[in-house]
Amino acid sequence: MRELPDDVVYFDGNGCLTERIRLGDQAVVVHYDDIPDQDRTVVDGIPCTTALRTVIDIAPDCERDELERIVRDFLDRRLFTIQGALARIAEPDMLTRPGAILLLKCMLARRLGTGLATADPHLLELCRDEGIATLPLPDSRGTTWAP
Repeated sequence: MRELPDDVVYFDGNGCLTERIRLGDQAVVVHYDDIPDQDRTVVDGIPCTTALRTVIDIAPDCERDELERIVRDFLDRRLFTIQGALARIAEPDMLTRPGAILLLKCMLARRLGTGLATADPHLLELCRDEGIATLPLPDSRGTTWAP
C-alpha cells in the first residue's frame, strides 16, 4: 500500500475522502463514505467494514502483488467467498468502484493461476461459472463498469 504520513487527508483510489490517523500506537485508516449495512460489521465491539468491503476500499491503493496476497489470504481464511464477492460487485453501488473491478480481476487471476493482466478476457466466464448473470461489462478503460 502506498505510504503516507499519519494525519493525512486525501482521496483514495475509489475517490473517497480518506484520513490516516493514529490512535495510540495503532495506525487507523478512515474512509468517509456512505457504507450500506451489508458492508458493516463489529469486531471486538468496534464497528468496521466487512473484510470484503475493506478489500474493495484498499484495492486501488495496493500494489498488484500485495492485493493478490490479501485476496488469497482472505479467501483461504474464508473471510468472504468468490460467490459472495461477485454478488456484491454486481450491485449498483459497486459498479463504478475501481476497487471492485480490481478485486474481480484478482479473483479471476487466482482461479486461472495467472497474474492480473491475463485475467481480463475471462471475466465473463468467471461470472457465468459462479452463477452471476447480471454483471455488466467493463468499459474500454477496464476501470469502471458500463451499465
